[in-house]
Amino acid sequence: MPARRFVNHAWNGPTGVVLLAVLILCPLATGQDESLWSAEGEQEIEQPLVTKAQIEALLEKWDQTQPQRARLFRQLREKDPIQFALTMHQIVQRQQAAEQPPQAGSRQPKEVTPQGSRQEAQDESREARAARWRQYLMDQLDEYMAWLKENAPQEAERLEALRDADPEEFVNQVAVSRRRYEPVIRAQKRNPELAELLMVDIDLQDQRDMLLAQIALAQGRQRDVLIEQLAEVVSRRFDVIVQKRHIKFAEIEARIEKMRQSLQAQKNELQRLTRQKQRVTQDRVKELLQPPPTPPRAP
Repeated sequence: MPARRFVNHAWNGPTGVVLLAVLILCPLATGQDESLWSAEGEQEIEQPLVTKAQIEALLEKWDQTQPQRARLFRQLREKDPIQFALTMHQIVQRQQAAEQPPQAGSRQPKEVTPQGSRQEAQDESREARAARWRQYLMDQLDEYMAWLKENAPQEAERLEALRDADPEEFVNQVAVSRRRYEPVIRAQKRNPELAELLMVDIDLQDQRDMLLAQIALAQGRQRDVLIEQLAEVVSRRFDVIVQKRHIKFAEIEARIEKMRQSLQAQKNELQRLTRQKQRVTQDRVKELLQPPPTPPRAP
């Protein structure tokens, strides 16, 4: 069985349930308290996906290799800096992905250079696709900002302040923000209770970071008070993490119960067939002994 098919089969079958349970239970079962925090949304996500330096470097490269493209994008930067930044983010990310070494056995597409009017038609088609793609990116941005205004208004306000002041940094920060809130957006569709806990967890992480910054500058009694507040925030976050684990356990239990019912149904069917062995075999013997049908005669 190929590796990819094996992984899909294992994850979707009973083995997948066991693997999921192990991934969740192992940190607690082994007593590794530090993994309780590192596995719960404390990954480094502050760095933007694409930096301004990367965008400038790409434009300078185009100045030498594709001057017309560079000119068009500089015009887009003046006309619509948000759309420019969104598009450049996508281009830089795709180039970064393309620079990764190809996997063994993967096929690389062959480039075909059209000629004459065919080239012009393809250029026009490419520009139309690019325009649709830029509009799609803008729609995605608007959709996310609308979600933030409803679910995290302070975050939306922080980002909106950058939209006109620094459009490219605005797009950078939106990318960072989306990576942070994406789990909440997904959870809202399948488990609203989990989504609420994720939002509380994000708020507690913000409180923790603010307190740490204040503690670094405080002294004496003020510092002691801030440390007490930090301990309270960490304690509350511990409770939230435990609640999230309970929800995950409940999801696993539901999947295991569904699998158990399916296995029981198959077991019952097998027992039914076993009890009817004599009748089934006799019917098959009669079927085998019947003469083959006579083929029709040709007219």
